[in-house]
Amino acid sequence: MGGYYSLHRDPPEGESTNGLILPVETGGSWEETVSKAFYYARCLLSESQMRSFVLVLGFNQDEQALRPLIFHRGGLTTSEPYNITTLEGLKETARLFLVLTLWSAPGDAGFVPACTDTMYMLPADQLGKDYALAALDDVLSRSLRIRGRGTLVSRLRLLRNPPLEGGDF
Repeated sequence: MGGYYSLHRDPPEGESTNGLILPVETGGSWEETVSKAFYYARCLLSESQMRSFVLVLGFNQDEQALRPLIFHRGGLTTSEPYNITTLEGLKETARLFLVLTLWSAPGDAGFVPACTDTMYMLPADQLGKDYALAALDDVLSRSLRIRGRGTLVSRLRLLRNPPLEGGDF
């Protein structure tokens, strides 16, 4: 049994959708839990071609253990399970949730800060201090892959604007 849970660090008043959507999957074994969690990761990575990883929380009911599952283009990275019936396991679980509260930018959740799926910040000078904004004009080729290189070839249209200084847009 799994689902999505939305976490907010400091949600705007009246906004309930601004936050981290965190998939959670439970199962009786790690094989079952990871297999089901992969479905969520595959959907989220397919939704955003430029995303580098997805965090899914896995909970093994038989072992009473929690494990962060980080799915990325190279596969899966995880830690040892945190047994929530022990003091050490509870400390690691609390540490995990405290780290999640420190995520404050899209890059923290696996999104590339220099682009979205439709807008890109391109270097406008040789030093990499100025950027120009470009919009997606057309997708010429897309290789939908979860593991390995998911190649995306796009035609971009440079927007008529002065270069931006600094990073995020």
